[in-house]
Amino acid sequence: MNAHFSKWGNSLAVRIPSGLARELEVFEGKAADIQVKGGSLVVTPLDRPVYTLDELLEGMTAENVYGEINANGPIGNEIW
Repeated sequence: MNAHFSKWGNSLAVRIPSGLARELEVFEGKAADIQVKGGSLVVTPLDRPVYTLDELLEGMTAENVYGEINANGPIGNEIW
């Protein structure tokens, strides 16, 4: 399969066909390691956990949830 380099801002980009993306289980926003090895560009998807909101909130209890902290007073014409 051939691909073409395209301009993206001041950088270059290569599109990954949807079939290959599905096979690699990659999606927009997923991190990857990019290296040059033996004159080839090697892109390796990184396995980072993807959490749901419920999983992130699972460890919260009434004891470890703190209230708002106001470190500063008004700095301009704010009305408090």
